[in-house]
Amino acid sequence: MPNNKKSLEDYVYFKTENGTLYNGSCLDILPLLDNNSFQCVFTSPPYNCNVEYDIYKDNLPLKEYLEFLNKTFNLCVEKLSDGGHLGIQIANTGRQPYTPLTDFISTYLFNKIQMRGEIIWDKQNMTSATAWGSWLSSNCPSLRDSHEYIEVFRKEGNRKGESDITKEEFMLYTKAIWNVTPETQLREHPAPFPEKLAERFIKLYAFLNETVLDPFSGAGTVGLVCEKINRKYILIELSEKYCELSKKRILNYTNQLRMF
Repeated sequence: MPNNKKSLEDYVYFKTENGTLYNGSCLDILPLLDNNSFQCVFTSPPYNCNVEYDIYKDNLPLKEYLEFLNKTFNLCVEKLSDGGHLGIQIANTGRQPYTPLTDFISTYLFNKIQMRGEIIWDKQNMTSATAWGSWLSSNCPSLRDSHEYIEVFRKEGNRKGESDITKEEFMLYTKAIWNVTPETQLREHPAPFPEKLAERFIKLYAFLNETVLDPFSGAGTVGLVCEKINRKYILIELSEKYCELSKKRILNYTNQLRMF
């Protein structure tokens, strides 16, 4: 189906005082955004492991999937301002063979932006990890992941701003292992990440009132967190269904804030 939308405004789904949600493909919308206009990108792309999203096909051939990620994250680097940070929350997938998405992403971005580290998200949850491989046998046992990753990159340059992170938070968040419980209450989206994960990253890497971009916004968690901790945001989401979920979550919060 041809894309007849020409301008950024054609993609607007809703706006608040602090941010905008665009409904459409990130590969269509990102080129329309100004370069060097975001101080932080925090996002979690689909993992290409057959998750049943609303309209996105999460089972692309690996080469096509990696090309899609490469195009998207190269655009994100263009949109980052000097000294800005890019955080990609991702998991390595598969067992036979194992698919190291973290390695693929860091290799693609190696000559585009400086890698600053890798956060291990310890989900503290093994209840769904049942890929035993060869049970009680040394023939081919499988490792069962109870963790995911946040790949951290920084664009060359410096910036200044007002930080609201406490000493205790800074000491905790700069540790490379984050113990954060997964999101279990949000049933309307198949793969939401917890608010606490986004809050930690954004507080650590974005000053107050800076703008955070999420090109795979899903349930709108980055926008909701930004509303709560005084950051601006731009969200991009392909599914109109998930855009409506994001709008509901964000407006529920902002409307309650006005009431009290």
